Amino acid sequence: MLFNSYLFIFIFLPVTLALVGAGRYWYGSRGGLICIVAASLVFYGYWSPFFLMLLAGSILVNHQIGLRIIKRPGKQRRIWLWVGISLNITVLGYFKYWNFFLGSLAQVFPFDPNIHPLILPLGISFYTFQQTAFLLDVYHKKIERSSFIEYMAFVSFFPQLIAGPIVRYNTVHQQFTSPKWLRWNNRFFAIGLCLFSLGLFKKTVLADQLAVFVGPVFDAGARGDVVSAIEAWTATLAYTFQLYFDFSGYADMALGLGAMIGIRLPDNFNSPYKAHNFISFWQRWHISLSHFFRDYLYIPLGGNRCAFSRHLKNLMITMLLCGLWHGAGWQFIFWGGMHGLFLMLDHLRLSRFPNLIIPRPLGVLVTFLIIALLWTAFRSQNMATALYLYKTMFCVSGFLTSAQLSFPRFDIAYFITAGPSSAPYWLGLSTLIVWGLPNTAAWCRLHTENIESFPVYKGVIKAIIAGMLFFVSLKVLAGTGSSEFLYFNF
Repeated sequence: MLFNSYLFIFIFLPVTLALVGAGRYWYGSRGGLICIVAASLVFYGYWSPFFLMLLAGSILVNHQIGLRIIKRPGKQRRIWLWVGISLNITVLGYFKYWNFFLGSLAQVFPFDPNIHPLILPLGISFYTFQQTAFLLDVYHKKIERSSFIEYMAFVSFFPQLIAGPIVRYNTVHQQFTSPKWLRWNNRFFAIGLCLFSLGLFKKTVLADQLAVFVGPVFDAGARGDVVSAIEAWTATLAYTFQLYFDFSGYADMALGLGAMIGIRLPDNFNSPYKAHNFISFWQRWHISLSHFFRDYLYIPLGGNRCAFSRHLKNLMITMLLCGLWHGAGWQFIFWGGMHGLFLMLDHLRLSRFPNLIIPRPLGVLVTFLIIALLWTAFRSQNMATALYLYKTMFCVSGFLTSAQLSFPRFDIAYFITAGPSSAPYWLGLSTLIVWGLPNTAAWCRLHTENIESFPVYKGVIKAIIAGMLFFVSLKVLAGTGSSEFLYFNF
């Protein structure tokens, strides 16, 4: 069930908000949690009842293991921790990496891998990491107790179940048990509605329109058809903005839905394309995933509190696994490894050449272009497609024309006269939005502690703008229909 669908917006969401509100009013926090769990299971089960059983089984097993870690002494705690982590990795590895492992092995040893396509359960990467973090926090005594209904709500909470953000248990536990959650907050609901509307606009109007200029080129590259340099660069830049608006749109909608229910989820984006180096980029992009790898992999490996050479190795290991988490393919390992390499170069420059100051605008431009190039591998079906497109982009093969595809000219006259049907129009609009406007969290004052201090007239103006964007999105949806979010594939 997609956030950007009439079924979700006009049926599922109003019914869920009414039930959660009634549950909290009549039966307190537990009643609200039961309604959240019921709605979340319906939300997930609408796609596949079979994988709903997999989700429910994962929740039950991880909660029971968590309880055993809490209750058991000494060495038994570590044993149960490794049992839980091993089970989580095994399930995730089977669905996500088994075919990739067999295919890679068959390239080295001559045997028939007999690969059968496996359907990747929606959200399995996210809820597996979320529950693994829960087990580790329990082991380190950051969590003292957990009721089953609260744990189910924590894992299955539908706004963040499919594509994050990856939430820590204590983040929502403190809110579920707070008296404030039982009271209706008009302004918090209004902020949630505003966030949802802006996220819907990002996905429906911006990301889905940019997708028109992406798919044909990458599909042609996968087939080995002739692609021109202009087409390859257009598709790369269009995908760079498409992924940004698609994923940040989902994150905005998830935060908005949480706020409507009265739960504040962690922000996942902070204008990542405004980053002036790769260190800043990973502090801004997919923040919850960055924090997970930092806290549960990078720091345990030694982080930066070790020899500098080992610090760089820790960075590379972390980013290689981050790339592998995104998908089973060498193109994802390449993507993660290159991000690791540029992170290493940034740390090397800051450590060894602290007086080498790069002007911030230049840093932003160079970082963005490198990130866009790396997204080419991320989007490609395999590494061969990525290499073909790289050769094309740098005129190693092909130059300005191709026989298979027809893209618009890149000149000012065409940009002005062609209007919204042209790639330059959407790339120019995306550039203006990404670098010329504040991000949605800042615009909605999501991080303002004292929401009541926000002037009413400013809230009304922003509500009107968000409402206009909401109705534009609905109009576009009526014509194009709903499309999946890109991170559903990861």
